[in-house]
Amino acid sequence: MAALSDGSIGRALELGEAGGLALYRSVLEMLSQSPRLDVVRLHAFADQLARADAEDAYRGAEELLLQLLARLAALSARRQPGGEEIIGGEDEAVRRLAGRADASRWAALREEIERAFASTDKLNLDRKQAMLGVFFAIEELTR
Repeated sequence: MAALSDGSIGRALELGEAGGLALYRSVLEMLSQSPRLDVVRLHAFADQLARADAEDAYRGAEELLLQLLARLAALSARRQPGGEEIIGGEDEAVRRLAGRADASRWAALREEIERAFASTDKLNLDRKQAMLGVFFAIEELTR
């Protein structure tokens, strides 16, 4: 949890309570199939996060996706693997994804997705659609 929370003890506790490791594993497994996402699995994941009782999980997934996109931009700029693995096979999946677009495109996508998440909250939009939009935007970028 410390690696997922950039060393913040409070954030590690929050992510732990939200099932952060399982969320990260799900996100990474789905993205590792990009640009051919498993749409059925993605819808089930988004449905889970959009439930009224899943506020912490949704926020955790939101944060983990933004963090992963920042990491992809940084790795794409350096063209080398970075850091230790949190889950098995992570380094290979992240390196492969990072190589699918240049750093500026990953950074621009991260900013776009951050704005989309903020709009979803501010305007009380459908969280499932927001989450699907994120994954489909990543899929489009990796084509």
